[in-house]
Amino acid sequence: MKRTYEQFDRATGGRFKEAAESAARRTYYQTMVNTKQFEEIFNPQYRRYYKELTPRMRFFLRFEHTMPAVYEMARKTFIGK
Repeated sequence: MKRTYEQFDRATGGRFKEAAESAARRTYYQTMVNTKQFEEIFNPQYRRYYKELTPRMRFFLRFEHTMPAVYEMARKTFIGK
């Protein structure tokens, strides 16, 4: 995906360089959220993208990260998996 944004940047002559780099970082961040890479999710470098998540998503990510056993127990109780 990063390569796609780099190619777009080259094709537009660098006019959208900042936007293309930000889009590549956002895509990377969303991948880290989906794969539960907590060290990347809570990295201050990605704070901007963390704030873009819904309050509900931020709550559950923080909950799962800080109390994994309680989160797993709650998930099994309410979801049943």
